[in-house]
Parts: sequence; structure tokens; C-alpha cells
Amino acid sequence: MTPAVHYPSRAMNANPLDRIGLVVHPRRELGRTLATVREWVGREGAALVQVDAPGQEPQAAPAGTAEGCDLVMALGGDGTTLAALRAAAPAGCPVLGLACGSLGALTAVTAERVDEALDRVSRGDWTERRLPALAIARDGDEVMAINDLVLVRAGAGQVLVEVKVDGEPFIRLVGDGLVAGTPLGSTAYTLAAGGPMLAPGASGMVLTPLAPHGGSARRW
Repeated sequence: MTPAVHYPSRAMNANPLDRIGLVVHPRRELGRTLATVREWVGREGAALVQVDAPGQEPQAAPAGTAEGCDLVMALGGDGTTLAALRAAAPAGCPVLGLACGSLGALTAVTAERVDEALDRVSRGDWTERRLPALAIARDGDEVMAINDLVLVRAGAGQVLVEVKVDGEPFIRLVGDGLVAGTPLGSTAYTLAAGGPMLAPGASGMVLTPLAPHGGSARRW
């Protein structure tokens, strides 16, 4: 299996991996996998840092940032890989997801093959997989999501949502909120809220209302 490296936005050829970032699962047993990674970076003369991401309690390497890393590795599952993607995306750093448990939608390699995966990535033998993301601008700040973004009401009352496509009004509805999902995220909250699944690799997104008020949806 050729490693699938997620979310790269800069060229990465057969260059040495001088600095590798880690994002680790907070509870899974990762001792053997971490030992293999440390042995590999020691052999290759690379630096190893732990990238700051939510929910990381175990300290597996000195603290660092994704900036300056040639690769960020996620050790855990799909949730850990999502955390790594959020941390690495602003730096344009590619992410390699390692399945330390069951193989998921985002983890490209099993933990037992980490040594082989690092060898192949370092010599440029990897497959790029780009993932669509969502971005919301709010009060001058931008929030990004790989799975979904959810708009929900705060307290009593309902949310009035107006959707525009390419600047043109599309639909308006009233309800508890709205889920905006990517193709990857369409199997998560979107599906649970009664929305459709999008095919992997699709370029669109899906908008699913949450408890819409009866008769409130109106097309322009």
C-alpha cells in the first residue's frame, strides 16, 4: 500500500525528512510505535517534535509547531488525524495518518508498517490525497473544518438561515440550526441529522437543517 499523505499544499519530492511533527492519541498504547518512530528519526538524523493539538496529554516528544516540519504524523485513528490536519493546514504541511487500532477513512498506514511508510515518504514514493475543507469568516476570524461546521441557536428562539450560492439567494429556513458537511463529514453529523452521504472525492458540500420549523423553508 502506498502511503496516502493528506492535505499537502507544497511540493514534497525525494528530500530528507529533517523535522517530523507528532500528534498522538491521548489514551491508546503507542509505546511500540513511538519507539519505531524515534529509532527511524535517530537513524536518519531528523528532529522530532510534538505539535500542539487539543486532547494531547502524553508528552511523546519536545513541544513544537507544524511550521518548519516536513511531515506531521498522526498516531491514533481518524480523530487524531483530523486534529493533525487542523494543526498542519495553516503551515501547508502534509499529514500521514497511522492507524493504531482499526484502519479508518483517514489513516493510510497501520502502525506495524510505520518504518516502511517513513522510508517511502522520505524518497517521494507516496500518493497525494487532497481533502476539501470548509471555512467560515466570523468577526474578522476564519474557522476551518475538515468534517463539518454547525450553526446552532443560543438559548431560546430559533435561527434564521439564509443560504446563497455564488452570491445568489438560494433558500431561507428557520430552525434549531444548520450542518454544513464536506463529503468526508457527510457520514458523521450530517447523516445523523437525516442528511445524505456524498461520494468520496466529490467536490461539493451538503447543508442539512436541524429541526426546521414546519413550512419555513422558502426557495427564491
